[in-house]
Amino acid sequence: MDFGISAVFPFVVKTAFELGIFDIIAKAGGEHAKLSAQDIASQIGGKNPNAPSMVDRLLRLLASHSFLSYSSLSPQDDNRHQTNLQDEDDQEHGLIASPQKIVYSLTAASKYFATDDDGFSFGHALNLILDKVNLEVWSVYHKTFNFYCIRIWLSV
Repeated sequence: MDFGISAVFPFVVKTAFELGIFDIIAKAGGEHAKLSAQDIASQIGGKNPNAPSMVDRLLRLLASHSFLSYSSLSPQDDNRHQTNLQDEDDQEHGLIASPQKIVYSLTAASKYFATDDDGFSFGHALNLILDKVNLEVWSVYHKTFNFYCIRIWLSV
């Protein structure tokens, strides 16, 4: 399972960098920030109504690799969350689950993918490594290398 995800993870980091997710979290306080997927998606912009859930999937994968830290906020901890008395009464009697809001912040590793004051970020190097042209060169190299290895093996 880890091998399958290990191929996906660098591209998820690249996508998060290109969307500016690390910069958004850094501007909100970095390691001390507490931003939800909806907060981040609203700052990215766009017109896709499913954007918060798509961003949440990216954030969850990054958090599962400890690239972002996460915590959950109850409605009482989140001053932006408004509930009415009926919802609180239903929760108290166990009729509905208590809504938890997952919030994310940067870790020691991910802070290097946020753009610093000089405009530098490791995300630029990752973009270069994972660029389509670079990946295609490795694909051709792989085929050529296999061809020559088989040719040498057959000549022995």
